[in-house]
Amino acid sequence: MTYREPIEGEGTDDVDRIDFLPDACVLCYPVITLSESHRHKKSASNLLGEREGELAAKLSLDRIADEKTPRTFLWHTANDELVPVLNSLRYAERLREFGVPFEMHIFPDGRHGLGLAAENPHVAAWTELLRKWLISYGWME
Repeated sequence: MTYREPIEGEGTDDVDRIDFLPDACVLCYPVITLSESHRHKKSASNLLGEREGELAAKLSLDRIADEKTPRTFLWHTANDELVPVLNSLRYAERLREFGVPFEMHIFPDGRHGLGLAAENPHVAAWTELLRKWLISYGWME
């Protein structure tokens, strides 16, 4: 995945020696696609504006993720009415195709925007699942 073209003079200071790509990604009920029938139309429109038709497919993570994509922790609810769970399912499939490690949890019930899900104890388990995932990679004790 190419993020930008090199800039003249790059590599000349200490900042250029820092790996700027993330080691991991945590996605909660994410908008992944901007171009398919299961997209969140308002997000696509808000992000891309007049260029939606031109850019949607080019910026949909379920199409552009590759072997350089960071390992991912992903959760969603099956009955999310705003962002269809198919976003997460298709993204997980793309990660699998490229051998990118991921952990995904699909909870059966819960509205979009649950956050820490204090009002839904079953879904609230995602925070502990994330903690264990982070520990498994040595990012937490």
